[in-house]
Amino acid sequence: MKKIFISLFIITVAFLNAQNIKVGSSVNEFNSYEFKTPHDKKVDVAKDTKMVIVTFEKDASNVVNEYFTKQDANFLENHKTVVIADINKMPSLVTKFFALPKLKKFKHTIHLHYEEEFQNNVPHKEESITVIKLENEKVTDISYIKTSQELDKLFN
Repeated sequence: MKKIFISLFIITVAFLNAQNIKVGSSVNEFNSYEFKTPHDKKVDVAKDTKMVIVTFEKDASNVVNEYFTKQDANFLENHKTVVIADINKMPSLVTKFFALPKLKKFKHTIHLHYEEEFQNNVPHKEESITVIKLENEKVTDISYIKTSQELDKLFN
């Protein structure tokens, strides 16, 4: 009984500490979640970030990764943009043996998130890429795109 109570308490505390990302949210709220690179290095969303691009599904991730593969190695850094891939639904064996080896080859940095709470607290639409714009460390706009052409318009 004690173990059940402790488990419920921990889950409740974790849920309450997670922040919903919305217009007006601080860039710091992203860092209440743990992100890692495909090389297992812990990373945060920097305070000077201007845009966060988030994917929750394989097809959306493919669009994003194909686009950034065609850009120079410093493209994301130069545009103060962060790419986050929520991979919590991906089976761990698929992640370990197929996805991570592929992701490690990309020249652009990807922030990976492995837990369900991120998907529950970040706006998203099915088959879409979530685009979160920030200004002065605050979320100013949340929109959704689907194609590399729309992605290209964000930077031109």
